[in-house]
Amino acid sequence: MFPTLCKFIKRILSTVDFEKVPTYRRLADGFSLSPAACKAVYGSKVTKVQLTESMGADLVLPKTYVKGQESQGMIIYFHGGGYIFGSSKLYRMFTCRLANATKMPILVPDYRLAPESKYPEQMFDFMDALKVCNKLYKPKNLFLAGDSAGGHLITTSLMAVHNPEIFKKEIMAKVGEEQKFTSRLTPVDNVRANILISPWFDLSITSEVMASRGDKVKDLMLPGQFHEGLVDLFLKKELRSSFVKHPFLSPAQLPQEFHEGLRLEKMPDTLIHAGSADVVVLDVFEFKKRFEKYLESTPDTTEKPKVRMEIFDGMPHVFQLTPLLKEGEESLNKISKFIQEVSAKE
Repeated sequence: MFPTLCKFIKRILSTVDFEKVPTYRRLADGFSLSPAACKAVYGSKVTKVQLTESMGADLVLPKTYVKGQESQGMIIYFHGGGYIFGSSKLYRMFTCRLANATKMPILVPDYRLAPESKYPEQMFDFMDALKVCNKLYKPKNLFLAGDSAGGHLITTSLMAVHNPEIFKKEIMAKVGEEQKFTSRLTPVDNVRANILISPWFDLSITSEVMASRGDKVKDLMLPGQFHEGLVDLFLKKELRSSFVKHPFLSPAQLPQEFHEGLRLEKMPDTLIHAGSADVVVLDVFEFKKRFEKYLESTPDTTEKPKVRMEIFDGMPHVFQLTPLLKEGEESLNKISKFIQEVSAKE
């Protein structure tokens, strides 16, 4: 059943007309759960929250919710979809399951999508979401979670926040957004950990590269050419080609030796889950290797962030979204355990 579903999704994605993306989005949202259905099926309460003038969000409360629980800890979940698809509504079936597994409230921002909005607008929405979340709920412990493009957004945005000067010089200056970036900077001291599901760590991968990987990994669900088309849609033209391999945009391209100006030791601990038949799995391995190698070369740090990676045999990209899948439930339970471990370190 599951492999058949994956093949069906892959066939659909192979024929996507990127010019009709907004129409596809509206159609997809039509299959989402209503708040009443979330309550009936999962026991989770879902309410809409307005974070900024242009960005709404779902607030998903677990069935075990206790009033005021947000002040102790919560999750902000950044959905995937290649920066062109996805919404808090479409992800309700998953975020309700995640909230119940972790027993934590989850805020799911509807950050702006391409082609209507180009990067770095998504990063600005990331910063605004953190700022408003901290203002509204004042969580002591904040966990950032996301899948695919959402995992990319979390990682690259935190790298930018921890390295503002070099990021402004090397990325923001190319699109004339230095001032907007500076005005959006927000403290991330209460971010305890990242939880990344099949994170998209290398924007430079082309369909030819995907084809060459066929003997090592063949994703059951995502066609290689789909990956390539996304970059053209969501990156501003000034950043395409010349900058897709820059580590601030493609973390799997991190340098392996320390150089002044790029500091990673303030990044939080990270848990990564991916499948062995996942289109991004080789990039996940590469990121972990380079991240750890870079930290080894970083001077004057006593405690360095750790990357924990778990690969699920035979599973494709973001398999956790499929309900009733044994491996998906196992992944959610391990995420819950990771959060408990990190929270206990206070």
